[in-house]
Amino acid sequence: MQAKNDGPTDPAPGGERRHKKRAAVLWTGSLECGGQVADCILLNVGARGAMVRMAVPFERSLPVTLHSYHFGNLTGRVVWQDGNAIGVQFEESPEQVIETLGRALPELAAA
Repeated sequence: MQAKNDGPTDPAPGGERRHKKRAAVLWTGSLECGGQVADCILLNVGARGAMVRMAVPFERSLPVTLHSYHFGNLTGRVVWQDGNAIGVQFEESPEQVIETLGRALPELAAA
């Protein structure tokens, strides 16, 4: 997978402006929210968050846990939603996330 450096983006009003590297991926996973678990596809992932596609997206501001065979679990919050795509901002520090993702995406750790 190739990491890319995203320029400033504002996916939702008041959203974060991103300058961190993200890796484009096509990984299956699941997203858990309030006892509900839904299958998802991770489209990209980085030290601060991920873009996820779901059949029925969870609402903005909800706390979630992202599960993937590739890295295990990361907790976060839905920060934007556009159609079936959502943005998840991780609660763990960027350093912790990179350590968690490091085995699956060594290019993020090298960035």
